[in-house]
Amino acid sequence: MQYKRASLALVALAAGSRADANDYITDKIMRVSITKAAPSQDLIQGVDAAVVIPGGASLADLKDVSYYSVISLGTPAQKFTVLVDTGSSALWVGSKACNLAGSCNDAEGFDPDASSTFVDLAVAKSFGYGSGTISGSQVQDTFTWGDYTVPKQDWVLVNNEDASAQKLQKKQVDGLVGLAYQAGQNANPNYKFPTVIESFIKNNLIQKPVFSIWLNGTSDNGGQSLFVDGGEIVFGGVDPAHYKGDIVTYKVIDPYFWGISLSAIQVGKTSLPTASGVTAIIDSGTSFIYIESNYLTTQLLPAIYSAIGISPVPATSPTYGNYQTVDCALVPSLPDVSFNFGDGKLYTLGWRDYVIPVTSTVCGLPFVPSGRNNPNEWLVGDIFLRKFFTVFDFAGPYVGFAESISSKGFQLPASVPVQTQPVLQTATTGTKSGAESVLGLSGLAVLFTSFLW
Repeated sequence: MQYKRASLALVALAAGSRADANDYITDKIMRVSITKAAPSQDLIQGVDAAVVIPGGASLADLKDVSYYSVISLGTPAQKFTVLVDTGSSALWVGSKACNLAGSCNDAEGFDPDASSTFVDLAVAKSFGYGSGTISGSQVQDTFTWGDYTVPKQDWVLVNNEDASAQKLQKKQVDGLVGLAYQAGQNANPNYKFPTVIESFIKNNLIQKPVFSIWLNGTSDNGGQSLFVDGGEIVFGGVDPAHYKGDIVTYKVIDPYFWGISLSAIQVGKTSLPTASGVTAIIDSGTSFIYIESNYLTTQLLPAIYSAIGISPVPATSPTYGNYQTVDCALVPSLPDVSFNFGDGKLYTLGWRDYVIPVTSTVCGLPFVPSGRNNPNEWLVGDIFLRKFFTVFDFAGPYVGFAESISSKGFQLPASVPVQTQPVLQTATTGTKSGAESVLGLSGLAVLFTSFLW
C-alpha cells in the first residue's frame, strides 16, 4: 500500500501522513451499519429494516453513548446485538443457560444445542473490562456479519457476567465484538483472541487489511434514544460519502491497542503538552475521553472552566454520575478542545461536539480520569470518533482521521437562556430528580467503557 508522505524524516512514530484515499477505495468491501441501542428484538428488527446498501448490514446508536450491530452465530443462524469495540479483541455472547440461571443479563442468549455446527473447544476464558468481567468457554461456530460468513469463528460462550457487566447488558444487548489491533510482537497474551476482522483477512473476504468507522449522532434523529442510522463500518476500505478532505494517518505504537502518540491537548489557543510517552487509544467501545488524573485536574479542566469564568474547578457530584458539569446557559462560551497527535495538526472539538445533556439546565463534560494502571494510556472514545471519520489499517499499522460528514452535534434545549459572556462564579453542586434527566442513564461512562482492564 502506497502513502503520500510529507516530511518522512520527522518523528515517524508521531507525525501524521496524508494517505492517498484511493489506497482505501476498493470494490471488495462490506458495509455494516451501526445502531445506538434499544431492547434487542426492537433493535434487531430496526437494524435489519435499515439495510439499504447491497452487501450491507446495520449499526445502531444509544443516545450517543454506545454503538451496536447485529451479527449471527450458528446453524441455523441465531441473531444477536453486540457492542462494536475497537478496544478489545474477543467476540462474546451469553449462553441461553446462563440467562435462564440468572448469571447473565442478556437480551437473548445463544443456544448451543440448536446449532449443528457448534464446537466447544473447552478452553476457559475470562475478560475484565472497564465495565465488568465476563467468563466462559472458547468455542467455534459459523459467524455472519453483513454479507460475510466465517465457517469456524472462535468466540467465547459466556456462562457468567459479574454485577457490573449485567448492569451494562440490562437485557438489551447480547455481547460484544472486538476489533483490536493485537498484531504487535509484544501484545499481552492475556488480552489476545482471534478477531473477526482477522478471519475476514485470512479468508480473503476483504481485499485490504483495513476497516473504517463512521459514527453518526442522535441529534440527526431529533435526539431520540434509538438511532438506527447510527453509523457504518466498512471492512476492506472506506466510504468516501462519509468524510471530507484528506485522511491523515498516524503510526500505531501499541502492540495490542489502536494506540497513537498524543503530544498535547489545546484548550482555545492554549496548548497543554502531555508527558512523554502518552498513548491515545482509539476506542469505539468507550463513550467519553479518559485522561490521566493529574493532567486532567491540574491542566485540562482548569483551562476549560477558566474560559467560562469559573474558578476553582467545581467538585463532581454523585447526583450527576460524578462527572464534571456546567450550567447549560454557559455552554456556548465553552472553549474548543483540540488534540495534537504529534504533527501539529489540531483535531478540534467544539462545544457542540463534546457537551453532554444531563438535565434541562445541567450539561456535562466528557473528560474523565482514566483510572488505568498505566497513566500513559488515555482512551479516546465516541465523543471524538463522531467528529472524525476513522480508518484502522493493519498494514502500517496506522490509524487515520478525516473530518466526518456526520452529526450536527449537541443542541441546547429551547428553554435554556443562553449567557454569551462568561461571569466569574463560585463552583456549586445541585440535585436533580429522575424526571429532569435528559440522558436517563446513571454512571454513563462506567457503563460504556468496554476497554480491557
